[in-house]
Amino acid sequence: MGCHGAAILGSQDLKDYLVNFARSFIYTTGLSPHSVATILMAYQHLETDSNGIQKLQHNILYFNQQKNLLSLKPLFVRSKSAIQSAIVPGNDKVKTIATQLQKNGFDVKAILAPTVPNGQERLRFCLHSYNSEKEISEVLQLLGNFVAYDK
Repeated sequence: MGCHGAAILGSQDLKDYLVNFARSFIYTTGLSPHSVATILMAYQHLETDSNGIQKLQHNILYFNQQKNLLSLKPLFVRSKSAIQSAIVPGNDKVKTIATQLQKNGFDVKAILAPTVPNGQERLRFCLHSYNSEKEISEVLQLLGNFVAYDK
């Protein structure tokens, strides 16, 4: 639910390695009561707020439609989730565009090498149910302008 921790998916060899050598994993204890309460509240909210889920799904669809209309689809990793990634090769280039988007009020993050392979640096867009169509259109229009300007 995005309130604590992470998950690692992998082979049995990876699991065995992590159990035996990942010090922070070995010494991790059970979740705190606060974390458990946060997760419980999040699930209860999901059960009662179907409008929020529908709005998020609409925003994901709208984002994908707009990136197609603006001819930005080739930049993006295919995704039908709330996390959208636009490949902008080069740490300096992706940081510059992220900064420009942030100066315009959009909290778009640059994901840099070596977190991703060289040449696969990207901008991460996190969509929310509270985003408006106007915001989605504007951030994609700005992205198109910054990418075109930076060529």
